[in-house]
Amino acid sequence: MVQRLTYRRRHSYATRSNKVRKVKTPGGKLVFQYTRKKPSPRICGATGVRLNGIPSLRPKEMSNRQLSRPSKTVHRIYGGHLSHAVVKDRIVRAFLIEEQKIIKKVRCCGALTSVMWCFIGMSTKANLTWMAPAFGLDPQAPARLCGQWTGLSFVPNLSVSGLWDPNNSCSGQGCAS
Repeated sequence: MVQRLTYRRRHSYATRSNKVRKVKTPGGKLVFQYTRKKPSPRICGATGVRLNGIPSLRPKEMSNRQLSRPSKTVHRIYGGHLSHAVVKDRIVRAFLIEEQKIIKKVRCCGALTSVMWCFIGMSTKANLTWMAPAFGLDPQAPARLCGQWTGLSFVPNLSVSGLWDPNNSCSGQGCAS
C-alpha cells in the first residue's frame, strides 16, 4: 500500500509558493521536500532580451546582505537595466541627431563665408532675390536663418565652417572679418 504524505508546514494549499517534491530518505521513508521558486533572469527593459553579467537570483539572494553591488550590476550607463545593444543605439542616435542639427543649419544657408553674409546683410530683401542665385543660394535662406526678415534686417555672420557664430555679428554696415 502507498504511504500517505502530508505537508510539513501549516500552509495546506497547492499554490506556487507551496511546491513540494517527493523524496525517499535513507531510512526508507517518503517525505515532502519544499522546492524554491525558480528565479527569472533579468531582462532588458526595452527589448526584453536577457541581460548578460547579472545573476538570476531570487530577491532575497540579491539583497545587499548576501550579494555585493558590483556582482549585481554591469558597470556601464544603464547597466543592469538596458542591454548593451540598446545603449549603443541610444548613443549613436543622440550623436546623429546633433550632427543632423548642424547639417540643417549649414544646408539652409549654404557654405557662405562671413564676408558674403555682411554683403547680403547690407542689401534689401528685394535685392537679395536676384543676388542669391549668383551665390548659389536659396533666396529664402537668410530669412529662414533669422526667423523673420524686415528690409535692412540684421543678418548674422557665419563662421568659415558655416556654423552660427553669435560673437562675430554684422549689423549691415560692413564687416571686418
